[in-house]
Amino acid sequence: NAIILKETNCLIISCRNTVIPSSVTRIIWAFSGRTDLQEIVIPEGVTIIGEEAFRDCTNLRKIVLPSSITEIGCDVFLGCTSLQKIVIPSSVTMIGDDAFYKCAGLEELVISEGVTEIGDYAFSDCIDLREVVIPEGVTRIGYRAFDGCTGLRRIVIPSTITTIDEEAFRDCTSLCEVVISEGVRSIGFRAFGDCINLCKIVIPERVKIDGGAFERCSSLEIVHLPAVM
Repeated sequence: NAIILKETNCLIISCRNTVIPSSVTRIIWAFSGRTDLQEIVIPEGVTIIGEEAFRDCTNLRKIVLPSSITEIGCDVFLGCTSLQKIVIPSSVTMIGDDAFYKCAGLEELVISEGVTEIGDYAFSDCIDLREVVIPEGVTRIGYRAFDGCTGLRRIVIPSTITTIDEEAFRDCTSLCEVVISEGVRSIGFRAFGDCINLCKIVIPERVKIDGGAFERCSSLEIVHLPAVM
């Protein structure tokens, strides 16, 4: 009761009682819009969860990802409003654009070491997310990656990050603490714009700060700027 493309071992269509076979290595579109889906365990052997695989599964509460997975593609969990926790294993190197966009119920996010890129809008509008620890190894936080995460209070940016893209943390209205480690070289336009509760930030040496990076951060009282910028 499913459609699998044999030449690529890609599951593209599922039904209510679909059990993912061990032969499947990639999943795209297959569970999109399945409002009956509440829990799922992705078996070992799957390496890529691609475009819109679980998009708008509005009752999906729990998903277990295997250690074989290397990529979470674009729009994979977009609109999964009941998803509360996600653990991204260390085998994953890329979190695609819009991957968890509008997962409004997401409270706990664990990003294991191994991820190198967090895509544009990846966690945008995850309004229940409170804290994010981005592991060493990540080199880029994409455009609006955490935009509109209004519950986010603390963020730690590791030394391997070189670029914080435009509006990456824009409108994180509860954000009060940002730790930026050595290694960051640029903070993009409005990267922390409208973070109205941000009161303190320490910026390391040799960082290029684009105009408006801290626009309308009305509570910002203490800014430690480097001697060389």
